[in-house]
Amino acid sequence: MSRKSKREYLKTLLTRYLKASKKQKQVLLDEAIQITSYNRKYIIRYFNTSFKHSTPSKRKGPKTKYTPHFVAILEKIWIACNRPCSDILKALMPIWLPFLKQSISIPADIENLLLSVSTATIERKLRPVRPKYAPKGIATTRSGSFLRENIPIKTSSWNESVPGHLEVDTVAHCGDSLAGDFIYTLDVVDIATGWNALVAIWNKSEIAVKFAVERIEADLPFPILGWDSDNGSELLNRLMYKYFSERPEPVIFTRCRPYKKNDQAHVEQKNWSRVRQLLGYRRFDKQKLIPLINNLYSDWCLFNNFFMPSFKLAKKFHLGDNGKTRRVYAPLLTPYQRLLDHPEISDSAKLFLRSVHSNINPVMLKRKIDTQVSNILRIAKLP
Repeated sequence: MSRKSKREYLKTLLTRYLKASKKQKQVLLDEAIQITSYNRKYIIRYFNTSFKHSTPSKRKGPKTKYTPHFVAILEKIWIACNRPCSDILKALMPIWLPFLKQSISIPADIENLLLSVSTATIERKLRPVRPKYAPKGIATTRSGSFLRENIPIKTSSWNESVPGHLEVDTVAHCGDSLAGDFIYTLDVVDIATGWNALVAIWNKSEIAVKFAVERIEADLPFPILGWDSDNGSELLNRLMYKYFSERPEPVIFTRCRPYKKNDQAHVEQKNWSRVRQLLGYRRFDKQKLIPLINNLYSDWCLFNNFFMPSFKLAKKFHLGDNGKTRRVYAPLLTPYQRLLDHPEISDSAKLFLRSVHSNINPVMLKRKIDTQVSNILRIAKLP
């Protein structure tokens, strides 16, 4: 009997072997040994291996709750919320779900899962669809030599738990070249609450920056107490120094150390998540785009300040002498929620913030923002 014939015989016998009882299997094995002259253990291994390959493998353990339908809805919510990290996505679920249900069909069982799903599960389910961004841009900060002695480097003298202490930076929309004129974004973030304000300006002259600061200050729900900039000449100049020092209650005007971006970690992070993630590294060299971008920023800041939770470091301490540091973060809240919870914010300001919040639908606002971005990018490409 040839080897091929023996294999064909065993394949025929496999069907009978799988359905047989224990005693019947012993008889079938004796028969197979007699016909093929194979070792008993070899025939058993052959049957077992053939059975495993002929049937699909099943997941061990209980059946998963997170079906493809759940993952599809989770992906839609993630995109609608501007693709946040898994921690922030979990924190904003209770805030966003009432609005998302108006535009996305979410069954009751999946809604319960969305509210109870862990951060690790969100990360695992979104990993295959999460796009990877690795853009690089050009730094345009040039050192401002004036007033370095008058404007101190920021130390621990600030009370950063009180709203009003701001970090500020400029973001260049120059594309791949610094030649010619183009638009900048003035980015301001409050350290205590994460409240963010953005204004687009043409180039970065002292006067343009001052007008942008005046516009931001008029819209802030709290007074400016501290102003920390980098060493760029657009922010470190006589005009800005005079603006903050010649008032009944002068603002603490400080600067970071030269070439130390971590001194302004709050605003540097917002440069990416609030400006680059929205408009990218494209070149905007048309002045007519400034009002369009500022209208976009008005809606974008409402979206982020009222409906996007953010991290806030509660405390940090060193673990022994091994050089490791442990960071403990406060619960994820939106800047709006932090302002409502803060005792330094007046009741009238809180009442105004609540009225603004009650009139915003974040899903509709996000759609409006997407339309504005598409329009801006279309005009930027025109000759």
